[in-house]
Amino acid sequence: MNFFSIFVYEMQVLYSKKDIQKKFNISLATVNNWIKTGVIPSPKNGYYSKESYFNLIKSVEMDSNRLKTRANRSFSKASDLVFLGITNSDRKDLLRKLVEKYRSSSLSVLEAIVCLGRQILSSNSLYFENSEIFCELNKLYAGENPFKDFVIKNEDDDILGAFYQSVQSISSKSKNGSFFTPSELLASIKIPENAIVLDPCCGSGGILIRTLSKKHNIYAFDIDETALLICKINFVLFFNNAFISPHIEKNDLIFRDCDGLFVDKTAKFDFIVTNPPWGSKFSSEQKNFLLQTYPSLNTTEVFSIALFNAVKMLNDKGQLNFFLPESILNIGAHKNIRKFLLDSERNIEITPLGKAFKGVQSECIFLKLSEKSSRETEITVNAEKIVKLDKKSISAPDYLISYNVSELDSEILNKIYSTPGTRLSGKTKFALGI
Repeated sequence: MNFFSIFVYEMQVLYSKKDIQKKFNISLATVNNWIKTGVIPSPKNGYYSKESYFNLIKSVEMDSNRLKTRANRSFSKASDLVFLGITNSDRKDLLRKLVEKYRSSSLSVLEAIVCLGRQILSSNSLYFENSEIFCELNKLYAGENPFKDFVIKNEDDDILGAFYQSVQSISSKSKNGSFFTPSELLASIKIPENAIVLDPCCGSGGILIRTLSKKHNIYAFDIDETALLICKINFVLFFNNAFISPHIEKNDLIFRDCDGLFVDKTAKFDFIVTNPPWGSKFSSEQKNFLLQTYPSLNTTEVFSIALFNAVKMLNDKGQLNFFLPESILNIGAHKNIRKFLLDSERNIEITPLGKAFKGVQSECIFLKLSEKSSRETEITVNAEKIVKLDKKSISAPDYLISYNVSELDSEILNKIYSTPGTRLSGKTKFALGI
């Protein structure tokens, strides 16, 4: 409890609205709304007694639906069935049965992944004692396998990744920003043959196995060791080879050089594709570290940092494909990453996707960067009508990319920006614009 939110008066501990905010990891606006709508009582003289505070905490915790809402999803212990693009009804039923079998067992999530992965490999005749994946799975868990009676044929649908997403709590996924990418969003990704390809936030490898050919040189990084294990199993299935050794490593694209995790800053790739974490929760110490490590960005937002580092890992002829929240284009806090992109000497292509991710209310976009060019670069928006944005209209201080304006709006904005004018800064003590 911090000094400013607890007061001791006549030996009584008092609590403020900020303590409720911190307890449930919600905004102060949500706390005020709960008070306004009678969900919790109003504080007396701005504070709650110890008894009234713990009573209201208990009352909110008992209301499970309230803690499942978008604003409070980081506190929820519930989990949802996630199909990750699985559309076949029989396959969906199989996933439900696998999740039910796990919930009736005493296995941890990792142990369940090991057992299910072993059964999937066995069902496809890819589980050999002298293979690398066999040794890794048996080292992690060699106990009874509750899935031993299931026959799970490979359909290249990442059923193991779907299982992992389905058994994780909503709070865990929210904290780590790990909401996986729907397969229907990947159709437009075209990777050149024989390219050196990296997914730096690969998760279970779903993006890679749906966009790669077997001619690509593949690298996959993540910080989630369970997801990396699934990625290894998926690659064995994808290549139909138990003895492959793809470049699947635990590496941190955000906190580089920390905790023994090191991404080679000299490595360059032909093609980078990923859906980076959005809205990951960090401690104050971690936020301070990020602000000190990336002063040019001046942000702790994980997707901006991931994009910044990924662009630096592209070779000059390399291409980048990122799934990102729409806010990266038009919120002031992301102005520095926008300037970085505009200065990157690469063509920028933006495709609006709407609310494309289950469990995520944010509008999102698909961002493509082309190879470097000595010519003047441009911004293209692939909406209902393909539009070219005038880079001259994107200027300091915020570098807003108004990708969804109409052609008429764009003409008006361009005329305004092209008209000679003067700034009032340093020339007046007061000005009012209407």
